[in-house]
Amino acid sequence: MLIKEISEVNNWIPFNTFKDLRKIKAYLNLAELESLVPVLGEKLYEYLQNMYDSGEHENDKVTNLLLQYSQAIIVNFGIYKALPMLNITINQSGGLTVTVNENTLAASKDRSDKLAEGLLTQAHNYKEQLLLFLERESKRFTDDKGEELWKQSPFYWEQTGCLIFTAKEFNNIVYINDSRLKFCQLYPAIKLIERTVIRPAFSDKLINRLIEGKMNHSLNLEERILLLRLQTALALLTIETDKDLSLPDTIHGEKNFDAKVMAENELSLARKFLKDHPDEYPEYPGNKAGSLPEQKKCNYMLILGGTD
Repeated sequence: MLIKEISEVNNWIPFNTFKDLRKIKAYLNLAELESLVPVLGEKLYEYLQNMYDSGEHENDKVTNLLLQYSQAIIVNFGIYKALPMLNITINQSGGLTVTVNENTLAASKDRSDKLAEGLLTQAHNYKEQLLLFLERESKRFTDDKGEELWKQSPFYWEQTGCLIFTAKEFNNIVYINDSRLKFCQLYPAIKLIERTVIRPAFSDKLINRLIEGKMNHSLNLEERILLLRLQTALALLTIETDKDLSLPDTIHGEKNFDAKVMAENELSLARKFLKDHPDEYPEYPGNKAGSLPEQKKCNYMLILGGTD
């Protein structure tokens, strides 16, 4: 476990009445297993645990930062999970009692609900920061062969295998107030649209090439522009799947029809660029002999709500 002392919990949430971890340890452990390990992957998690246990993280600024993000996630998700039990005691007869003494009273439902909302929001935001950190610094954590630990994780592709995988990237296109929580709600729709609209039109090989180049920091300028066009189209096509984002005249985004038009414009520019560079992008179906079958192209345009 990546937290041993109550002082480490207090770094993120002050609990001046707790003297040890016993009352919340089970919830912290659950949060670590459910919310952190899947993001890091077993190998990077094991590396971090060993560095933490040995104290070597204190001498490595990057590893120490990885630990801080990890502890923040554990604490916020852990306390969020523990809230229903924090002021309840099971007495000797098996009944439930609320903990009250001469100095304290149980918090009101309104205050408890606001705390729960704040904890969940903070937990997801720290998760976002961890993902951004790993995207930048993954190369700092390697095995004996020089292979990046994070990229050996079976969860790695699930976390990064989409054109947009952080709230920050989505927010740069469609405003969601940098909310990781909102992005997590949108993510199934984002992946579905990529899988059913973007990938059939541009091929898995091309999309995977752009994603891998992005994660390896190996994209050239033209590839970064191409990636941004596809990300923009994907984000805009996601708007209509969410009732808040698709409301007309809101600060969140564009009206459904306008968003579709802008998305198709981005996709048209991407297709034109790819067709102008057939030797550099042989993965693109439009650059192959007898390119996109007419029927598939028709269905694809119908999905997008546009014409070619």
